[in-house]
Amino acid sequence: MTFPAANRISLFAGCNRHVGEMKVDGSVLRLASLASTMMACPGPRSGADDWINTFTKEPLTWYSVGHALVLTAEGTQVLLMEKYS
Repeated sequence: MTFPAANRISLFAGCNRHVGEMKVDGSVLRLASLASTMMACPGPRSGADDWINTFTKEPLTWYSVGHALVLTAEGTQVLLMEKYS
């Protein structure tokens, strides 16, 4: 997950890239419909796009812990760590 510009989000779970608009309202993150690349994803990555679409379908709750971001939706929590170069 990256934030390439104000109110923009880019998501990648190992296959296709998903991009779109987002809105932050307090601890709630709402994503507009996402556009994505359309590559075929074999093997264990074949469900990555469906997972992103399901996870981001409803508003996400977010909070930070140090340099980490936690996103929660329908009982699923995702911990995102800052990438160091």
